[in-house]
Amino acid sequence: MNQFIRPVQITPEAHLIQSFWKHPGAPVGIHMNSMVLASREPVVFDTGVAADRDGWLAAVSSVVEPDDVRWIVVTHEDPDHTGNLATAVEQLRNATVVTSWWMTERLVGTIDLDPRRMRWVASGESLDIGDRTLTFHRPPIFDSPTTRAVFDTSTGLFWAGDLGAALGPEAVVHADEMPADELAASFVAGHGWISPWISMVDDTKYQTEVNRIANLGITTWAQTHGPVYEGAHIDRAIELLRGVPAADAVPQPGQADLDAVVASMLTAA
Repeated sequence: MNQFIRPVQITPEAHLIQSFWKHPGAPVGIHMNSMVLASREPVVFDTGVAADRDGWLAAVSSVVEPDDVRWIVVTHEDPDHTGNLATAVEQLRNATVVTSWWMTERLVGTIDLDPRRMRWVASGESLDIGDRTLTFHRPPIFDSPTTRAVFDTSTGLFWAGDLGAALGPEAVVHADEMPADELAASFVAGHGWISPWISMVDDTKYQTEVNRIANLGITTWAQTHGPVYEGAHIDRAIELLRGVPAADAVPQPGQADLDAVVASMLTAA
């Protein structure tokens, strides 16, 4: 059940395209956010889920004229990031899709992308978008080997994709809208679910990767599956990231939770 989709301004130039999904009776819902940056060459970051198609395009179009969009940056190929990619390519006619070779290969048979409208940018590389440079970084935790987070070097804006995920019972925009203990518990649990292999990593190497993100100079950390982090919340998110490998695994919602969802559906009917 989709609660809503809407644009929310989070910096003078950036709008979160906020989407929130929650089944009646479920203990938590999940954000399916994307983002628009109204830079000289406007950028759309990820494209949301297919079920949001009309609302997603309307929200993007309310922030920037579709024909003005020059870049569609895809962090990775999961369907909650590429759900409206085909529509975006069709409707944002002047935009180039920023992927990578491996991501394009993994999309074969799912989305047909014209090579003439693609730019391959790997982790560690950058993209000039006219009035600023975007740098691409492999996050320390990820669920797809193609994942790159994106940093705006001119403003400190960080589009993190899945990094920073925190589920909750209600839709929120900013981290201070969630109780701190609830956010921390969800953050640690969610990252363990995204990357169940994380408990097997070498901690010294892992902390080096976290340091790389911590040293970027992030001022606004926006993401797909949770709130926007700013100020002290960025430091707290980094601190939480450091502890994920050593944290106890948290069970995912199970059959009892599914039974509650079904019961709510039957009651509503």
